[in-house]
Amino acid sequence: MPTFAMMNGNIVENVIIADDKEATEAALRCTLIEYNFPENPAEIGWCYNYDTGTFVPPQIEEEVETL
Repeated sequence: MPTFAMMNGNIVENVIIADDKEATEAALRCTLIEYNFPENPAEIGWCYNYDTGTFVPPQIEEEVETL
């Protein structure tokens, strides 16, 4: 059964398993993007690059402590 990233813009809002992409999109009123693990994994909070068709983890800026 296919696995999909439920999108909010280009951010993964949830991940689901569904039989029928179009019916699920209509029922949930969302955009789904199919992904394959481990080749192109998706996780909640990750970003989707529409140009490359890949999911990437969010960039986390490290806090630098000043003395």
